[in-house]
Amino acid sequence: MSSSLQGQPSLAELVQAHLGYAWTPRPEGEVEPHQAALLPRWPAQSLWPEAVTAGRMLATPDRTAHWDQLACPPAWAEWIAKQPVRRAIPCALGLAPQFLAEVAPLLERGWEALAEAQPGPALSSSEAPADPLLAAALARLAGDFSLAAQLLAAAEPQIPVADRPVWENERAALAWEEGRADEAAALWRSPTLAETAVGRFNLGLYLLRRGERAAALPLLEAASAQFPVHTGWHHLAELYRCLASA
Repeated sequence: MSSSLQGQPSLAELVQAHLGYAWTPRPEGEVEPHQAALLPRWPAQSLWPEAVTAGRMLATPDRTAHWDQLACPPAWAEWIAKQPVRRAIPCALGLAPQFLAEVAPLLERGWEALAEAQPGPALSSSEAPADPLLAAALARLAGDFSLAAQLLAAAEPQIPVADRPVWENERAALAWEEGRADEAAALWRSPTLAETAVGRFNLGLYLLRRGERAAALPLLEAASAQFPVHTGWHHLAELYRCLASA
């Protein structure tokens, strides 16, 4: 395996590790084929553990079993099939690193590709799961931001203390999706989230998207070290770290 000057994998190698296949830049002058706008590559069931990683990582140890045992909602496969590809993906309930399937812009334009507008979700809401935070997350994933906000507000009095960081991160993720990135960043900087892998990853992504690479780099390095190496979030943190150090 080739490596960068720091002895670390190159961006192209990280993309290969993240997506599971090698990406080859098109020859000079060749027309780039249109990349798929949807996500047909992974079975929905295989993405579910990644989609609840934020809950597992943020909850206290006695609460992680709750997130491990949550079953896929009935509409999950439909939501995955219709979810647009993304480039700037915060770690939050309902999101998976594999939603990054359009790699050419990142490899060709680096971090600047993260700042470009991304298509929003256009999905239909379905029967809500029993867990209130997951219900809010899937409303966000469906693009129903008003319902997501209502569900988060209703959940606040009833969520266990062990899930309080998950709730805070869901508030931040909703703000991010609605274009209120500065508000999201303020929540990720809060004492509840600032020292967690999820908070560091998300704040690092926020800074990277703003072009503040020097500030983003240590956060993404720390997040990468905290995420289990077998998860897609570890690979995505490494990919973003490589963009920050380029």
